[in-house]
Amino acid sequence: MSLWDKLHAKFTLPADYELQTPNLPHFDPNAPIIRQECFFSGRVQGVGFRFQTAELAQQLGLTGWVKNLDDGRVQAVFQGPSDKISFIKKALAHRPYIKITHITSCELAVVPDEHTFEPRY
Repeated sequence: MSLWDKLHAKFTLPADYELQTPNLPHFDPNAPIIRQECFFSGRVQGVGFRFQTAELAQQLGLTGWVKNLDDGRVQAVFQGPSDKISFIKKALAHRPYIKITHITSCELAVVPDEHTFEPRY
């Protein structure tokens, strides 16, 4: 069993979890496409943060990646409509087990040929 499969089994949310979360908002189809690097501090390692980030980013159609840092933070790069990136940063704070205390973000140049969102190890 791969590491990804083990994490998926450990941190998969209950089948009825979607009933416990608010519906996704209506996003602006004209929102600009941006790329944003974010550093998350708090209880963000050992709680399925990368898995949940990747799962939600894929649901939103965002591209990029997420990885743990040696200093206890998590680094993520999101690319997609600006309103969806704002949404994912807020939504992650309400996920089970996660406690975000600080987010630092900066914009990067858009990568036109990126098509997936994935956790990095």
